[in-house]
Amino acid sequence: MGKYKSDKTYYSIQLSKEDFLELEKILTDKFPPGNSRKSFTVRTPNRDFSPMSMYGFLNEQVPQKIDSVSLDFSESTRDYPLVKYLRIYVSKVHINVSIEGTDEVWVQGMGQLLNTFFQRGSLSSSS
Repeated sequence: MGKYKSDKTYYSIQLSKEDFLELEKILTDKFPPGNSRKSFTVRTPNRDFSPMSMYGFLNEQVPQKIDSVSLDFSESTRDYPLVKYLRIYVSKVHINVSIEGTDEVWVQGMGQLLNTFFQRGSLSSSS
């Protein structure tokens, strides 16, 4: 089975609380329960958080200063340990999107979906 990859970096984007919630919903729909795993990491100057969902975290007491946020989604099967993988890393300077999968159409489609999402507020991007 082949492996396909797509990496893209976006600059000059600021995501709101609503953007993070929408992004979580989009990705959760693309990685249904069962063979899928998701994890979130929120880094602050003093502590790292690993909430079960962005929704729960962002609707509780949000730290005043967040250094970075990463969203990781993956899907595996009994026959293949990594069928789909997606990582979105959001820092103060840029957003990096890494997509991997055994299905080229899925990788390209996910790349286009996320490109549309991030281009709504983007001033520049690079591949």
